[in-house]
Amino acid sequence: MTIRIRRFGMNRYLNFVPVVLLAVVVAVTGCRKEDEENIISIAGNSNQGWNGRYTAAEGYDYGSYDTGCQELLFQSYARVLFSDGSWLNVHLQVPGQPSGVPAGTYSVSSLDCQQGFNCSFRKDDSKIIVYILESGTITVTKEGAIYTVELDCTISGESGGGTLSGNFTGPFEFVEIKK
Repeated sequence: MTIRIRRFGMNRYLNFVPVVLLAVVVAVTGCRKEDEENIISIAGNSNQGWNGRYTAAEGYDYGSYDTGCQELLFQSYARVLFSDGSWLNVHLQVPGQPSGVPAGTYSVSSLDCQQGFNCSFRKDDSKIIVYILESGTITVTKEGAIYTVELDCTISGESGGGTLSGNFTGPFEFVEIKK
C-alpha cells in the first residue's frame, strides 16, 4: 500500500496573492477619491467651531460687475452652498467682463484693484467670516454647464491661520442681483 501526499505548490499561492492585493488597493484608493469630491475643508483655524469638512451642495453665479479700477477689472461673484446651510463666497477679479464664472487659475489677492481672488465664509446663521488669505490658488474649469473648482489656500494669522481647501463640481445657477 502506497500513500501519496498531494501537495499544492507554493507557486499557485504566490500567483494568487498579488492579484488579491491589487484588488484591495484599487478598491481602497477608488473609494477615497469619491469621499473627497465636493468637500471644502477648513483646518487648523483658531476660530473654534469653524474647522470642519463641508459638503458642497449647490453653486450660484451672481454675475460680474465693474470694480471701478482704472485697469478695467471686473469682479465675478460666485457662491458655493453647503448641505448644512453654510456657504463660501468666491470673489474673482478678472480683466474684461466675463460671462458666467470665468475659467482659469487665480492667485490670492486681497486688493480690490488687483487680479486674483478672495473668499468669505458663513457658517449657519452666525456672522460672516472674511478670511484674509495669505497665499494659495483657485482653479476653475468648465465643461459644458458643469464647473470644477479646486481651492488650496493658507489663511493668514490675523484670520486665525490654517487652511481652506477642497473642491466643488457642478453647475453654477445664475442669479441676477437686483440693484
